[in-house]
Amino acid sequence: MRSRQFYRNLGSLITKRIFSKKREKTKIFVAYHRPCEKLIEDDVYTPIHCGKEISLINLDIPGDNTGDNISSKNGLYSECTGIYWVLKNIKDLNYVVFCQYRRYFGFADRSENTDIS
Repeated sequence: MRSRQFYRNLGSLITKRIFSKKREKTKIFVAYHRPCEKLIEDDVYTPIHCGKEISLINLDIPGDNTGDNISSKNGLYSECTGIYWVLKNIKDLNYVVFCQYRRYFGFADRSENTDIS
């Protein structure tokens, strides 16, 4: 199991990359599989409907069922079908980050020692 410090360092690295001059070459793909209250879509966050091929609902966002995909295997691989789709079909990015629709990266200044437990 990785320590909190590992994840803090990872978050710091991601923040530096996203807010650097190469921002246009970085995307955070957000895996959705059901409707939710908060759909974030902007120049950094990009929603993706994982398992769209076998889903009974339409989320009206791009899915992982186009191009080279394994969307029909979502029952076995969960959000990994979205990761596979991004790796095989999105070629013009320097950095790719993936998160789930209920767990976003926070980009607040963490210069203070903050207890996040």
